[in-house]
Amino acid sequence: MNNKNRFQEKLRKQILKITFIIVFVALVIFYVSAALYDGFNSKRKLSLSNELIQEQFMGMIYQCDRSFLEMSQNKDILNFFTSKNKESAVYQELYTVNQNTNLKYNLVLFNHEGEMIFTSFKGIEFDAVNKSYQKLVIRDCNASKESIVLSYNATIQGSANEFTVIADKIDEVGYALYYVKDVDLLGAIERKPADHFMIIDSHNQVLVASDSQLISKMNRSAIDLSENEIKINNLFYSKQSIEIYPGIELVSFLYKDSIINNKSLILIMILVAAFLAVVLNYYSRRISANTSNSLNILLDEMDKIKKGNLEELNVHTNDEFEIIAEETNEMIREIKQLGKRNEQLVDLRRQIEIKQLESQFNPHFLYNTLETIRYTMLMDQQAASDLILKLTKILRYSISDSSDKVTFIEDLEYIQSFLEIMKFRFQERFEYLVKIDEKCYHRVIPKLIVQPLIENSIRHNYKDKKNLTVWLTADIEDNLMIIEVEDNGDGMSEEELLEIRKVIAIDGKMTGNHIGLSNVAKRLYLLYGNKTRIEISSRKGIGTKVSIIIELGDE
Repeated sequence: MNNKNRFQEKLRKQILKITFIIVFVALVIFYVSAALYDGFNSKRKLSLSNELIQEQFMGMIYQCDRSFLEMSQNKDILNFFTSKNKESAVYQELYTVNQNTNLKYNLVLFNHEGEMIFTSFKGIEFDAVNKSYQKLVIRDCNASKESIVLSYNATIQGSANEFTVIADKIDEVGYALYYVKDVDLLGAIERKPADHFMIIDSHNQVLVASDSQLISKMNRSAIDLSENEIKINNLFYSKQSIEIYPGIELVSFLYKDSIINNKSLILIMILVAAFLAVVLNYYSRRISANTSNSLNILLDEMDKIKKGNLEELNVHTNDEFEIIAEETNEMIREIKQLGKRNEQLVDLRRQIEIKQLESQFNPHFLYNTLETIRYTMLMDQQAASDLILKLTKILRYSISDSSDKVTFIEDLEYIQSFLEIMKFRFQERFEYLVKIDEKCYHRVIPKLIVQPLIENSIRHNYKDKKNLTVWLTADIEDNLMIIEVEDNGDGMSEEELLEIRKVIAIDGKMTGNHIGLSNVAKRLYLLYGNKTRIEISSRKGIGTKVSIIIELGDE
């Protein structure tokens, strides 16, 4: 991406980011609000439905309870339980119950011994004396202080029928059971605003349900009453359950046709979000382009400066960027003036620094050589004369005003004189070997760059080493000139080697023990920059090798 477009793209993304965050937060708030409202509304509707159904169902139970109470107070009916007389009184009570409600009741009476003594059902096929069911009713009536409500399946004239049974103990003489068909009960119960409901007895049997699948699911234990949702006919419903009578539970179901689950609305929201994304992307580009137009003009002008054209910026945008351009122009004028002075100062400083480094000749070498010449003159004047000539040659070479770079063969003559003086001083304790590839002879190297390395090897090893050998080699490999000075001295530990590597770093400070190495490193950097380096390897008790590596140009 072009640099001048980065601000525009960043601004565009920022606009998009902020807008999308706002839209996202709005959608989240809408979603959460819809979910809360949907949940609240569902609970409210289910509560209203439960209250309505409970009121209607309990009305049926209260009517039966009133009848049971009247039976226990009616002497004719009590007499019927024992003597089976006054059957008309029983029919009268049944008639009264049927008249007071919209439901049709059938009545079955058992005496205290569990024998059926009366039934209002017609037809000999009615199975109202199922022994297991009879025992269950009697047991529950005896155990409960209130009337009981149970589900019962009976066969009437060959057809299966489901009943809700309300039963109670009549004084101590027997038991009365009112039967209501589920179809009659279902038709009499208004369940709005719920979509479905079911009523479950204390034995977990469905008394009545608005959908046959609910009965089927309940019989298969496919309904978990602890869950808040259920699937009926492949549709999801919210549910709410309450106990409407001891042991009787009412469960109402409401179809989840809400904002959250409405597929059409979700699809519309996705399409709206996609449309908003396209529109926002378009307008974010327009806004960012207009906003960054002044910046682009400024960047275009500054690109010219980057390419080396130090001309004043031509920006007239009547905004803050024009002020920046004016300040930049003032800076350009100052840079031009400073540039001219700095070019002169940098070149002068570089020349002075190189000359200073070259002139840092070791005074110990000069002192020791002159002392050697003094003693030699007493014993061998010819040898002393040779030493004086070699020293003179070294001094003349080191202080000459020639270029700071020479050919390797020129510097080698100076190095050879230095090595011969060292050999004369230390005699058999010092040996040296020079091996220079002819390809290196006419290569240009910094003047006096090798001698400090040789002097450093001798200085740090001759006192403790009985026989010291120094090797000087030079070769060219892969367009790199490699000059190595190696000795068989005591070498250095890892800690000492790490320290000296820090010293010869470009930004390292010169110390008393390693001025020579530091000088060499600094001169190489001033002359070649990053195209040269010094490498040092050493092992304790083995020796040390210093390598100067110079990247060669196309010579």
